[in-house]
Amino acid sequence: MTAAALARTESRGCHHRAEYPCTVPEQARSIVVRGADDANAVCVQALVAVC
Repeated sequence: MTAAALARTESRGCHHRAEYPCTVPEQARSIVVRGADDANAVCVQALVAVC
C-alpha cells in the first residue's frame, strides 16, 4: 500500500499529499501494487467509466 501511495503524484479524495496538493484530472487512475517474494510491481490502470 505504501508503494502505491508514494507512486501517486497528486491529492485525491481523502488521500492528501502535502508535496502534491492538487488533483490532476489526467491522473484519474488506479495504482495497484502486486508483490510476491518481496518483489513489488507497481501497475497503473486506467479507470473505467460507470454509467
